[in-house]
Amino acid sequence: MRRATLIRRFQLLPRPTRSTSLILLLAALLELLGRLIHSTGVTLAAAAGVGAVVGDWLLTPRASLDDVERHTPSRMAVGVETTVQLSFTSRGSRFGGRRPIVLIDHAPGLDTGRYVTPALRMGERAIGQRTATPLRRGCWSHGGRVDLEAYSPLGGWVRRARVRLPESGWVHPGPATPLRLPDLTSGELYGRTSSSLSGGGIDFYGIREWRPGDPRSAIHWRASARRNELVVMERERPGHPTLLVVVGPLGAGDGPESLLARVAATTLHTLRDGRGVVLLADGAPSMVTRPIDALDWFAGVDPVAAPTADQLRSALQLAGAGAVVLWLGAELPDQVRAAGRATGAGAVVAATELAGLVAR
Repeated sequence: MRRATLIRRFQLLPRPTRSTSLILLLAALLELLGRLIHSTGVTLAAAAGVGAVVGDWLLTPRASLDDVERHTPSRMAVGVETTVQLSFTSRGSRFGGRRPIVLIDHAPGLDTGRYVTPALRMGERAIGQRTATPLRRGCWSHGGRVDLEAYSPLGGWVRRARVRLPESGWVHPGPATPLRLPDLTSGELYGRTSSSLSGGGIDFYGIREWRPGDPRSAIHWRASARRNELVVMERERPGHPTLLVVVGPLGAGDGPESLLARVAATTLHTLRDGRGVVLLADGAPSMVTRPIDALDWFAGVDPVAAPTADQLRSALQLAGAGAVVLWLGAELPDQVRAAGRATGAGAVVAATELAGLVAR
């Protein structure tokens, strides 16, 4: 522990810049010249140069590792501007004085930000704010780093420090147009639909007693007259099948990322429609019920291989019969299509095909 503390203090010592190295070299040459020609003035000039370098070193501001805080939203989206705030408390210099400090912010998923604090006295606090646009999605357990550069008044010394920020964050996929999923009730694709439910549809479903809030048009007047009480005729509406999103290796480039954003938007649309969603990559399947959980999942997903047969069966069982299987990857594998048929999935489609159909 003591050795680590000594190393840390050594790293925080001011480092000479090129101008300081030139001044020290010139002072050494003047000292030699003064001795050769026995000139007191030349020797005093050399001493003055060394004194200026030492004084400049003493006035170098301190860049402490514990004085930087970053404030950003815990969840951001690709391509959506956000506000980043960086605060810094000055420890001043050994002999006081006001000195600016440069802070270079390396936040995960964001472009690099550069801040220059105003001239601060010891204990004063500066807050900088900038607008940044997330460049790539991801999920990070740390907040990246902030590099500090504190220059001496004459610019001959610089004190550098690197701060690792502990907070975690998510960058969600950017806003996109949802894909148009197949309508299983039309019979265009193979498979079965889920069971019917009561609601606003076409076919007759049943009769029940009237409840406050029911529309006047839903009252069945003949049945109400026979029963001597108000009753409502319910019509049959098709059930909503669960959406199973299966993600394979995505590859590099903007194309897969834009398609992933559209699949994420489709997932959010499905959740807001009251349907169930199951997500599967190269791990255990997970059922999500909240949009924020789905976005967090899409922020961190980066599969290196397609799901195994056991993982597919487990996900299909979790989704239930009649589910719509949406494949996100380069090409729809035969094992995914076969597993969907074997477990009674309503449809197995590829995101690339749906995106192509919508584009035309």
